[in-house]
Amino acid sequence: MGLGAITLIDFMKKVYLFLMKTVLVLGLVFAAGCSKDDNSVSDPEGTITVSMANSGVYDYNGYERGAGISFIGNQWVAIKTDNNFICQECTISNVGKVNGLGNINKIPNSGYTEYCSVEIHNGYVIQMYDGTYARLYVVDWVVSTYNAIIGAKVKYQYPFEP
Repeated sequence: MGLGAITLIDFMKKVYLFLMKTVLVLGLVFAAGCSKDDNSVSDPEGTITVSMANSGVYDYNGYERGAGISFIGNQWVAIKTDNNFICQECTISNVGKVNGLGNINKIPNSGYTEYCSVEIHNGYVIQMYDGTYARLYVVDWVVSTYNAIIGAKVKYQYPFEP
C-alpha cells in the first residue's frame, strides 16, 4: 500500500508540473498576441499640432478659404465649411490611411489637387509652388457641444524632406 501511494503522489506532481508549464506557455503566447503592433512611427522633430476650424473665412478675392495653415508667402491650406481641404499656391495629395505623421515617408508622384476631402487617420503631402513640401496627418474631427463637425485636429511638418 505504501508503494502505491508514493507512485500516486509522484504522478500527481508530474501532472501538476505539466499543467503549470502549460499555463505559463499559454500565458506567454496570450501576452505576445495582445501586444500593440500598429507599425506606428513617432512624430518627427518639428511636428506642429493644430485644430483647424472649418469656418467661413474668405480670401481677398471673396472665395471661402477657411481658417488654416499658412506656409511661405501666400501658400496655405485650409478646411472649408464642407469639410474639404482647399489650397492656395499649393496642391495636396491624399496618401491614404496611415498610423501617424511619421508614417508619411515619401512624396507621391501623382494625385495632387487644390481641393480634396478631409479624412480622419489619413495622411497628405502638400506640394508648394516653390518646390517645397509639407506632410499632414488628420488626427480626429473637432466637434461642437451639439456633436456637429466644426473642424479637424491635424499634425503637420514643414518643410518635409523624406
